[in-house]
Amino acid sequence: MWRGQRRGYGTLALRWVVERASEQDAGTLLQVHRVNEDAHRLYLSEGFSPAGETETHHLMRKSLQS
Repeated sequence: MWRGQRRGYGTLALRWVVERASEQDAGTLLQVHRVNEDAHRLYLSEGFSPAGETETHHLMRKSLQS
C-alpha cells in the first residue's frame, strides 16, 4: 500500500477537481479500474453514480449540485 493511502489525500484532490468543474458549470466524469475497489468506494461516497462500463473500467459521473 502506498504510504499516502487512507490519509484523505485522494478525497481532498477529488473534491478540489469537482469544485473546479462546478465553477465551470460542468459535472465530472471519470473511470476507475474494476479491480480498484477502494477508489470505487471513494467515488460512491463522494456522490458519484454509475454511468456505464467498459471491459476494464467502471464509468462514474457526478452531476452539478442543484
